[in-house]
Order: sequence, then structure tokens, then C-alpha cells
Amino acid sequence: MPRPPQAPDSKNTHGAEAEAAQAARKRELLNASSARKKLEEISRPLSIKPVAIRYASRSDDAKDWKRPEASLSIVNLILAAAKDGRDRSMLSWPERCCDGSVAVAIALREAEASGRYSYCTLGMWPWRAGTETSEGSMAPTLGYLVDPVSLQALGRQVASGQLDNSICGNDGLEHYTAARVSMLVGALLETEGGRKSNESPSLRETTIAFSWDPAVQDSKTRFSGKGSYKPEPGQILRRVIRFTRARPNKKNGDTLAQHFPKLGDPSLAPHCVFGLPLSDKATLQRTLISTRRFADHGLFAVLVNLHSNILRPIRDTWEQGLNDLLVSLAAAPGRRPPVIFFSNDVHALRKAEGMLKAHNIKLGRPVHLRQAIYSPKHDPLGPRHAIPEGGVSIYDADIKDATLTPLRRSVLDIGRRLREATVLDGYRTARRALDALHRAASMPLGLAEAEHSAKLLWEEDSDENREVLKTFHPKQEIYALTATCSRSGIAVGQAEQFRDTALKRLQEWQTDTPVSHTLRKLLAKKEWNRQDTLISFPRSEIALLFSTAAEVTSIGIPTCHHKELADKIGPGRLIVVGPDTNAIHTILASNVAPQRVAIIGDCAGIGLVSSLLRCLSDANGLGAISARAKLLAAKLQGGGADASLDFLEAQFTTSSSSGPRLLDFTQSRDGSKGKVTVVTTSASFPREIRYRSSAKVPVYTPDEIRQFKNVEARYLKDGDLIPILADDVRARIRTAMQASSKTRDLIKGYHTLIAKKRHSLPGTEMAEKARQILALMREIDPDKIDADEDLNIRRWLKAGMDGLSAEERVRPDAPRDWERFRIFMQALGTAETEARMFLGYVDYGDPKLLHSGGRYLPRAHGRLHRRSRRRGPSHRRHIR
Repeated sequence: MPRPPQAPDSKNTHGAEAEAAQAARKRELLNASSARKKLEEISRPLSIKPVAIRYASRSDDAKDWKRPEASLSIVNLILAAAKDGRDRSMLSWPERCCDGSVAVAIALREAEASGRYSYCTLGMWPWRAGTETSEGSMAPTLGYLVDPVSLQALGRQVASGQLDNSICGNDGLEHYTAARVSMLVGALLETEGGRKSNESPSLRETTIAFSWDPAVQDSKTRFSGKGSYKPEPGQILRRVIRFTRARPNKKNGDTLAQHFPKLGDPSLAPHCVFGLPLSDKATLQRTLISTRRFADHGLFAVLVNLHSNILRPIRDTWEQGLNDLLVSLAAAPGRRPPVIFFSNDVHALRKAEGMLKAHNIKLGRPVHLRQAIYSPKHDPLGPRHAIPEGGVSIYDADIKDATLTPLRRSVLDIGRRLREATVLDGYRTARRALDALHRAASMPLGLAEAEHSAKLLWEEDSDENREVLKTFHPKQEIYALTATCSRSGIAVGQAEQFRDTALKRLQEWQTDTPVSHTLRKLLAKKEWNRQDTLISFPRSEIALLFSTAAEVTSIGIPTCHHKELADKIGPGRLIVVGPDTNAIHTILASNVAPQRVAIIGDCAGIGLVSSLLRCLSDANGLGAISARAKLLAAKLQGGGADASLDFLEAQFTTSSSSGPRLLDFTQSRDGSKGKVTVVTTSASFPREIRYRSSAKVPVYTPDEIRQFKNVEARYLKDGDLIPILADDVRARIRTAMQASSKTRDLIKGYHTLIAKKRHSLPGTEMAEKARQILALMREIDPDKIDADEDLNIRRWLKAGMDGLSAEERVRPDAPRDWERFRIFMQALGTAETEARMFLGYVDYGDPKLLHSGGRYLPRAHGRLHRRSRRRGPSHRRHIR
């Protein structure tokens, strides 16, 4: 008997109908959003035959002129956005294909050479203005040259057509002058009047850029407000005037060079870029309203440069600055300029796209278009790299021990409290304790076995080996954090609770860690325990440790660390322990797809990896990379991944110590100083640094040719970044210098000298000899030598004695400043010239590291943030 039809499940039916209704509602909202506001298109065609402008790298001696294929993707995206007005984003992964300033400069060249725009006005954010010795945000363009032959061909067409206004029309811009400059560039290669300029023009010299100046007001504009773009006539290629027919005529003085300054006028230059400052909404809105160029000819598009090297100095302020920029662009009169995000930082790009989406919904603008380009290396003039064509692997993921999340949060909170209390050493200790916890959880062997094997592989006979062995002793870092909190009286109870819980976990992991347990089970399977299986580890030391243990247990599987994975990956099976960005990049971009890939690790960092994979899976233009990222992201879902916690750890950087520390670079042996410039760091890292005003200070610039440029201290300005070495880095440099033959010879000579003087002194006890030297030193200068210096002198006289440690042999105890060292050597009967020869080498291995009594360059880098008034002969700057 047939069964009667069953009534459908009302709950499931209702759920399906609700989901269908929600999807329909989303489509309706998106369609309505696109239809509510039709974007205004710009059409300014230039009636010429397109010219292919070629470029070359300044470092290329052969001057291989070629088209910038790798950069044309972002260039075409900028010009397309300028035409249709729609926002766009470009992800260049894993490296930036070119710098933002290079992309803007090439876009201006291509806008004219392709005939798409007779004039073009682009904006760039965030903008860093240049100084007398720096080009600021445009510095990367100095590294590339423009072919003068192709520039000449373009200039001839524009100049001949502009004579009768048949090409550009009558828009009031200096098209003819710009075309004549392009025509005269070719004459730079010709000998004229016995002088010759054989250097082709750089991309910077052929790009007109204007920086915003708060002290300038555009008097010609009908809008009010202070702050505008100042004319910069000097940025036009000076060699055009000096070496070509543009130089003044001796008979009548008439010259085309008289018209060149017009190209430095923001209201007259046909193709130019305007820098938009990282500032508040009021300043940005005033800039967009008060600039005559924007009012008369509009702002075609704004490139937002979100590369990691650009965001690093402004990581605390760029999000608020971007929000102010979007609000200001929407509030400005006329067409709202489209925004183009350009970044190699996946996480920053996701944040920026979320902000842009929210703004566009309010304005009724269509959703922005997303594009991606595969760029394995930074090569703006290189070819566009092909997308990997390999297949897609089968992925497995086993992320262990999400119960560590409370411990991670506890350490982050302790570090935050130490930072707020300006306990620098404690903050660093918290960072090391967190790293030690991650390493222990991800160890591929039990902690007891790993420690025993490490002692056999690395003996404690060098500093390098001792650093390696610290990797396998996580308890030291945990105890150090508790001791630091106890000394400072901050978060004592929280630190003790963390210590007890962490030590309990470490005791549980003596035989098996969460990762080693999973790895052991995986290798117990026949399909994984094979010669064609490769295991990749985050550190080479751990890979070596596991390979040794594998030989003992007769597994015999090859191992490598993540940086070697690209060279060793094969079609077999792959196990990735503790995945990082290097391993993920290799898995996604390799032309060889392993048969099966297993991801094993603890939960730390997986949130960031998942965020990266989700962004890559949604990107257009990455082909197989997107397909692999989508499958891998699905496998990594859950498993304790916490992106918010991973972001907190990624930003867990060293902060300030208590009180400012003085670094004086004005000291000299003769006591002269001259004019002094003082810079101070902000509260996050308080330092006061004194330079001679004429001293050269290396200033950071986002330039792939030179990372730093020397600037006189008097010209340091707000926002400049200066390098400062950490104490541990300085120690490694000192150790390397002490290994040089010159240093060893001088140290040996110093030992011999002190030993000879010590034996010549009357008496048998070291204390008696020290008192004699102290009496002689006080006779020379009683103001600089205290009466209780005899203990120090005993240490100074030990140089050259038997039984000294290795550290004392290469770095003997000696006075740490010149005056006391001079007096000590004079009391021993040593001439001042010989004392100067030893100065510095007895302590630091090189005299240049003796600045300020050894307090040379503390760590990290500082950023100028505020300027104070001039006081007396000193100029004071504040850096952070």
C-alpha cells in the first residue's frame, strides 16, 4: 500500500525561503546602489598617433630601453578609473610590482603618449614632501630613465598640432611649452659648445609634481582658505636649459627657457600629480576646495599608496587618515574623484576596502572593482610574470591547541601594562615569553628529547650556539617575565598565574607536544612515511634537529626550512609544520603541485594566514593561485584561528623605557661644538639626540635605489625617519669588528703595553699598584678623577694577565671616555698620540662606535613629529 505523501518540514522550508529572500534582497540592493547614481565619465582625447614611451633602469649600464610591462596593469587601472569614475583596488602579491609614485609618473606619460588625455590631473595619498636634499614621495622615480627618442617623437606631434589648436584645443594649459621640452630632451645627448650631457632624463625630471604647503594660499582662486600648492618652476629639467638651444640668446636675450617656469605653475601644467597630505578632514577639504586647478580642470583620480613600506612609518595613523580622505573627497564640489587602492599588504588592503565599501553605500556609488597581479619580485620595468599553471593539491590541515588562546591574551595584556608603565625591558621580556610559548607548542619532538638532541648538536662554545640553544629552553623566558613584573610591581599576580599555567603545559609537553603528536600519527601511515615526502619547518635548526631524530628512528624523510621550500618542493607529498608567509607563498605560487599537502601547527598566526588566503581567493587575475587559496582557506577554518589575536601579536612591538636617554654626538676631543641641533623622540621611545647642525644624518626614504639619504641635521623636519641601532645589533657589529686583523693587533699591543707598565710599578699587590696610579692621575687632573677610583684602576690594570675570559681578552676593561682614558695612559707614561691610537679599539672595536661614551644609536628608528621654537644657538626637533 503506497504511503501518503509526507508534509514538508515547515522549519526547513521556512529556512530555505528566508535564505532565498535574503539573497534576492541583496541583489536588489546592489542593483539599486548601481542605479541610484550614474558616474560621470571624463573624455579629453589627444588627437595624435600613439607613441610607445620606453624606459630603463638607472642601474642598467647597457640602457636596455623597454616598455614597463609589469607596471602597465596598475597604470591602465588608474587611467580607466579616471575615465569612468569607478573606484578600484589592485593587489600586487607577494611583492609590489612598482612603487606608487612610479605608477603615477608612468600613468601621466602614458595618458599623453597613448592619446587618451590631452591633460591629466592625478592625486596621490599619503604624500611626503621633499627637502633640499630629498625628493620625498617621488624619490623612487629617480631610479628610472625615460627614452629621449620616444619623448622627441611625442613632443613633435603635440607641438606641430598645438600651433593651430587642432590637438589639445584652447584649455589655457601650457601644452606647447611641455611639448618643446620633450623635443629638446634629445639634444642632451649632443655635444654643443664643448659641453656634453650624456645622461638621459630621469622619470622624476619628466614628471611635474606639486606638494601641499600650509603656508601658501592660491590668490587666483575664488575659494577662501589657507594652504595650497606652491609653484615649483625649478623642477623642470635644468639640463634642457643648460645644454640645448633653450639657453638665452646672446643677441636679443629671447629664449624658450623664459616659458619653462609656467610648467611649474599648478594651474598651467598639462600633466601633473598633486600630493594629498596625511591630515585631518578640515585641512583636506580646504585643500580640495581652495586649489584653482581642481576647480577649473578637476581631479581625475587619486592613487592611495598602501604598500607595506609606506604604511610602516604611519601604522598608527593611516586608517584615520584614509577615512578623512574619503570624507573630504565626497564633500568637495564637482565630480567625486575615483579612488584606486594599490597595495602589496593584504591585511591593510582588506581594511581599506571595508572603509571604502561603507562610504560608497552612503553615497550610493557602485561597489569598487577588484584586481590582482602576481608579482614575485619588485621589477617595474620587467615582464609581467605568468600565473603558475600547476594543478591544485589536496589539502589537509590540523591546527592544534586552541586552548593556548587565554595564555596568549594574558601575555599581551601584561605587555600592554608594561608598555604603559614605560618598562622597556619588561615589554621585551613579554615578547620573548610569547615567542617561547609558540616555539614549544610547535616543536616537532617532545621538549625533553629536543633539549637533549640540541645539546649534542650545538656545544656552548660560541655566542651563536648559545642563542640556538635558548630556542629549546622556554622556561627561562617565562621565569624572566615573572621576575621583571616582580621588580617593577606591575601585573605581578597575572604574571605568576601565567607562569604556573605555562609551566604546567611545558611539563605536559615533555614527551609530546601538540604538533609532535600529530606529526607522529601522520608519519605512522604508510602513504606518508615515504622517500618522496618532504617536511618543511619554520627554522633551519629545528629542521636539522628533526632530521637527526628521524635517522635514529629509521624514518629517513628529507627535511628543509620554509625558505628552502621553493627549491625542494616536488610532486610527492608535503608536510608543512608551523606555516608562515614564506611557506604559503611557495604552496600557492609553485609550478609544481604536490599530490597532497598537510598543514600542521599551533593556533598562533593561523588567523593571519586565513585572512591572507581569503583575500587571495577573492582576487581577480590570479588564476590557479586563487583556486589553491580558496581550498586551503576552507581547510583552515576553525582550528582555533583568531585573526584579531594574531593582529595584536603582529603589532606587539617594543615600546618606551622610562625617562629620556641622552645621545650626544657633538662631543669632540678639543671641546668645540659649534651650532647644535637637538631632536627628541616621543613618549613611546624617549630619546634626546644632539647633533652638530652640519652633521650628516641618514634619513629613510621609500626608494628602491637608496633606502637612506644623508641630510644635514639642521634640515631635519617633521615626519623624517632616522635609523637607530638596537643594543644587540651594535653588539654583533662590535663582535664582527673585533674579529678583524687590525683590531686583534691593536688589542694585543694594548695588552702588552699594560702588562709592561704593570710590572714596572713598585709593589707586589694589585691594590698597591692601583693606589700609585690613582695618585698620579689626581695630580694630573683632580677634578675629573675621584678619590675612590682605585677599584676601577685595579680592573684597568688586569689587561694582559693570565686567566682572563674570552670577552676580557678581546675587550679589556678601560676608561669609557677620552678624558679619563687620556689621564690613565698619561699616568702610565704613555704618549697622547699612542693613547689616541688605542682609543675605541680597546672597548668597541672601532673608534666610530665610541660616540657618547658608548651610547651609540639605541634601536629601531625615530620619526619627527613636532617642531619647537629655536632656543639660542640650538635648533630643536622632536622625533618619534
